[in-house]
Amino acid sequence: MSYTASVVGGSGFTGGELLRLLAGHPAFEVAQATSRSRENKTVGHAHPNLRDLDLRFSSPEELESVDVLFAATPHGVSMEQIDAFRDAADTVVDLSADFRLDTEQQYDEWYDGHTRPELLDEAVYALPEVTREELPGADLIASGGCNATATILGLKPLVEDGILTIDEQVVVDVKVGSSEGGAGGGDASSHPERSGVVRPYAPTGHRHEAEIEQFLGLDVSFTVHAVEMTRGASATCHVFPGEPVSKGDLWGAYRGEYG
Repeated sequence: MSYTASVVGGSGFTGGELLRLLAGHPAFEVAQATSRSRENKTVGHAHPNLRDLDLRFSSPEELESVDVLFAATPHGVSMEQIDAFRDAADTVVDLSADFRLDTEQQYDEWYDGHTRPELLDEAVYALPEVTREELPGADLIASGGCNATATILGLKPLVEDGILTIDEQVVVDVKVGSSEGGAGGGDASSHPERSGVVRPYAPTGHRHEAEIEQFLGLDVSFTVHAVEMTRGASATCHVFPGEPVSKGDLWGAYRGEYG
């Protein structure tokens, strides 16, 4: 079975990587990619590694009807455009933070509020290790945050196995590459600025804490450091269980969850 797909916001880092994955997937046909800044230019103009993809960027105001629409847009765009997205596609997958959290109160606390809070109950968080049973048939899917995903995957086996409880201290240190800031990340994401430097940002109150608390119930001390690498996020999770834990207990927890 084959599905048609469009990528809204296809000229950025996230959109480009998504286009690469979709173009190489046997079950997907990329029907459209949109970009305001590169409208009518080839996808290869923004992503030279995709120069063999016979597709030009179109206007985000001219959405084609597809099976799946992927929104690789900045935070705040999807909640404003969600009706147009849903009119154009049977399933919408949002890669921003717009539908990751469960309640309007969470968005008031961690972001700048939410303009479509009535849709939050419909969205399913896209982390199969956590929400696998909810994903089939979902028509509004919210991709998890990068740092939150790394942390949730690291801690979930300990929570599920009872090694870690919600009352115990958890400290998470995440090292991230420059691509996390996106194609328009500014000076802080520039390699001349990052070379040889480790820089903490949002040492407290990082927005991804909300996702970790939502799915694991943990109060996490969470800090992100920008490092010299280009891609990826490495989460080091420090936990302090109330009872002794053997190496065998740890192996058993992770193999039981992911083995």
